[in-house]
Amino acid sequence: MVRIIPPLLLDWWDCQNAEGSEGGHLARAFLLLNLCELGELIDKSIQPEEGGTEVPQGPVVKRIKVSAAIQGQTQGRVAGNVLAFSEEDFETLSHPHNDALVISFLLNNIRIKHVLVDPGSSANIIRSTVIEQLGLLDRIIPTSRILNGFNMASEATEREIILPINISDAVQDTRFHVIKGDARYNALPGRLWIHNMKAVPSTLLQMMKFPAKDGIRTVYASNMR
Repeated sequence: MVRIIPPLLLDWWDCQNAEGSEGGHLARAFLLLNLCELGELIDKSIQPEEGGTEVPQGPVVKRIKVSAAIQGQTQGRVAGNVLAFSEEDFETLSHPHNDALVISFLLNNIRIKHVLVDPGSSANIIRSTVIEQLGLLDRIIPTSRILNGFNMASEATEREIILPINISDAVQDTRFHVIKGDARYNALPGRLWIHNMKAVPSTLLQMMKFPAKDGIRTVYASNMR
């Protein structure tokens, strides 16, 4: 049985013993013990008599009381480089949208645009025309893998490449599967790249944040610049 102590009484007692002395804590323990014993007497007094009908009990709701002092101490211990989105980030939105998160990154000091950050993809994909234009065909590694799309349509890839992706001065070697044909985006970094970057993308806020040595860095969508 869950015993609920009247919160007003506990709040009054906390105010009377704000110093947190040892005697105050001991007296408070005796107070709680007496209240629990009083609750047992009340329980016995409302028990149905033999042959009577029990009073149905609804779901028990557990109350959690958090004092402002404890919250302040907890916030004081939180590091300043916590990865989080704030109300200021929402101020960057000028109107409602339904856009995907499309960014750009540097590759061999050349900016690659139309890069879709896709948490729904388990693979990193890049177009073969991008590799050809960068003159990196000799770095392609022959391999074989089947990529399945949303409608379970499959496409075989026979090549992959490892590229040093530079995003906001953070460089990471990333393995891409090279695909042929036309595509709307030049590259598609998926979950593997996102997790390795320890990044948190937000399509709503049109930005992505990730930790770096000098703190949290923010990458904005290309259409936000």
